[in-house]
Amino acid sequence: MKASLIALLFVAGLPTAEAETSARSTSDSTIECARKNVQRRGRVRRRRGRSRAQQQMVLSLEQPKLKTGPDGSLIPEIRAAAGVIYDPTSGERLWGERADESRPIASITKVMSLLVALEHPRDANELVVIDRTDTRQASKTRLRPRAEVRYGDLLRLAVISSDNAAVRAIARTSPGGAQSFVARMNERARELGLTTMHFEEPTGLDHHNVSSPADLARLMSFAARDERITSLMLTQEATIQVGKRTTTIHNTDRLLGRSDIRVFAGKTGYIDEAGHCFASLVADPVDGRTKAVVVLGANVRPAVFAETRHLLRWATSSAKRELSPEETEIALPTVEAALPSVDAVVAAVEAAKLAETPVLDAIDRSVAIATSAEATQLAEQPEPQGLDVERSGDSLGCTPKLF
Repeated sequence: MKASLIALLFVAGLPTAEAETSARSTSDSTIECARKNVQRRGRVRRRRGRSRAQQQMVLSLEQPKLKTGPDGSLIPEIRAAAGVIYDPTSGERLWGERADESRPIASITKVMSLLVALEHPRDANELVVIDRTDTRQASKTRLRPRAEVRYGDLLRLAVISSDNAAVRAIARTSPGGAQSFVARMNERARELGLTTMHFEEPTGLDHHNVSSPADLARLMSFAARDERITSLMLTQEATIQVGKRTTTIHNTDRLLGRSDIRVFAGKTGYIDEAGHCFASLVADPVDGRTKAVVVLGANVRPAVFAETRHLLRWATSSAKRELSPEETEIALPTVEAALPSVDAVVAAVEAAKLAETPVLDAIDRSVAIATSAEATQLAEQPEPQGLDVERSGDSLGCTPKLF
């Protein structure tokens, strides 16, 4: 091929040396182009393979996994490192898998950051200038140094889209600065009795920000009492102003808007050391009972949402199975109706024929006469008292509203 190119270029009028150089360059370009095509096709094949594998994985996640517990009952087997189901009304742990072990919690850290930030109310329209330290190695952010952003928009960025630079800006401009802010986060955890919880910084990028699933469940239950927090967590999308630029952000919580689960609060998180994480306060739309569900250390993001739905469904069905008959049935007085004998019915029919009375009317009269005593007894009994049914967990529901 190279010799043919040299001959062709020589015929075209190029000297032999220049023809060789040009042919070499053309040959190298052809080889490089072919190499890039091979690489591109390889990337496409790998991408398609990953896509098919991910589709199969997502389909498999739709089926809950169960295992036999110590007492012989079926309990959840989650596709994650740890998790817990907690009833905030009774304070009871309904299920747990390594629920008391401390693990990195990634951006779920921002729940405590938000609690501390809201301890000192600030004007939502206050302009905050973004610093370079806010955006440095922030993983993902819509902010740029020297941009002016409203404080209310920083809160939306921090919670809705989990923007790390926004959280840093909030902590930096808080009373006492970032260091005092983190110290207050740890102090707040101790005040709430969350003994496994510790923070090194306010975003969750540091894998030394740790907590157990059980303490995260209690933290979510406490945070959901503040309507300012739940209004942010339940916002599916928002439009914010960053400098002169307007942008739309979307919530990282993929359970919002689903019909099979009611979400009161939720926060996602991910770093390599933590895996995919999700802490939530949710309820079954039919049962209505609120549960705090935490899933930590999943390999893929869809797993935390699928497992949350499976765990809630299991908790709801288990609660129904464990109810005693007294809780599920209304005891009514037993009334034994005395039916007329066959001879009485036959006699009534014969009498009806002689009196030319419709047969059915005669039978009805015989039944009424035979049961008159029992009917009198039933009428004299007092009516059963009504039952008051209380649905626990409804007190945590709230109507989303902004500042």
